[in-house]
Amino acid sequence: MKSPEQLNWYLRIKRSFDFTVSLLGLIALSPILLVIVILVRASDGGPAFFRQQRVGFRGKLFWIY
Repeated sequence: MKSPEQLNWYLRIKRSFDFTVSLLGLIALSPILLVIVILVRASDGGPAFFRQQRVGFRGKLFWIY
């Protein structure tokens, strides 16, 4: 069993790793996503991202993309 201090360090390292890998993935995929956005705009003329207003918790309205 890990001590609370070891668990704290593990969670910090895991959080840093997850953030770094996600950021690198987003940077690597951004050119592909940009091409897709341009193609959608050129072929359809509409927005590249679908946006709709929904009813959430306790009737509060929010936008979903």
